Amino acid sequence: MSSASAYAAKSLSAVPHFDCGLNVGDTIEWVNDYGVVWEHKVIGFSEPCSVGFIHFDSDSYWFPHNLKCITKVNGIKFEHTRPLDE
Repeated sequence: MSSASAYAAKSLSAVPHFDCGLNVGDTIEWVNDYGVVWEHKVIGFSEPCSVGFIHFDSDSYWFPHNLKCITKVNGIKFEHTRPLDE
């Protein structure tokens, strides 16, 4: 079991805390602050906070990300429907 998988099994939920249109295993594109795009798989969800709640198989899998920087590979662009810190 990889470190990301072990972390997800121990610390993350397989179901988001609200309907965000994503599931564990979905392929997403993540755009960083410099506009660079990476493709990842969702590994789980944490409680929403100011930086986000989606975790994926990156080098920093423990760090949550928010919807504004993520596009589901099928082309759905997410929009915030509520603050992430509620």
